[in-house]
Amino acid sequence: SNERKVFTPKEFPRVVAHRGFSKACPENTLPAFGAAVALGADEIELDIWPSADGELVIIHDPSLDRTTDKTGVVKEMNWMDIASADAGVKFGEQWRGVHVPRLEEVWDAFAGQIEFNIHIKNPGEDGLVIRRIKELAGKYDIIEQIYVAGDHDVMQGMLQYAPEIKRCC
Repeated sequence: SNERKVFTPKEFPRVVAHRGFSKACPENTLPAFGAAVALGADEIELDIWPSADGELVIIHDPSLDRTTDKTGVVKEMNWMDIASADAGVKFGEQWRGVHVPRLEEVWDAFAGQIEFNIHIKNPGEDGLVIRRIKELAGKYDIIEQIYVAGDHDVMQGMLQYAPEIKRCC
């Protein structure tokens, strides 16, 4: 049948895969998110920083230093420089070659399969990060399957640019 299965978020309590299945895979990477989906987690928590050229980069820290083989502050770097970082090798040699993903890659792979708890670290210039999340959530038809967490500036931006997206303080 051509009917699209409609994803319905589970009631609370839920099993949340923090940064994906980050005990078994490099955190905030496609393998970590894939493992969370495969193991039946109810939602994935992930972190977003904007790159200097406006890409939505999935990484917890403000810099690449801890989790990749490169150094640098994400919001001061262009995506092409971030994309060449290895986000797996510090977790283990078998993970060499795993990259830092963009939100669109994550949703391209997993939208409609799991709920997303999106922790916005920086709302971006004029709410760029929030506006892009809203645009991509519309593209993937998952507005009802996401919610956003963040500091006061993020919550203010959510109310201004994307009030229809659920928020969590």
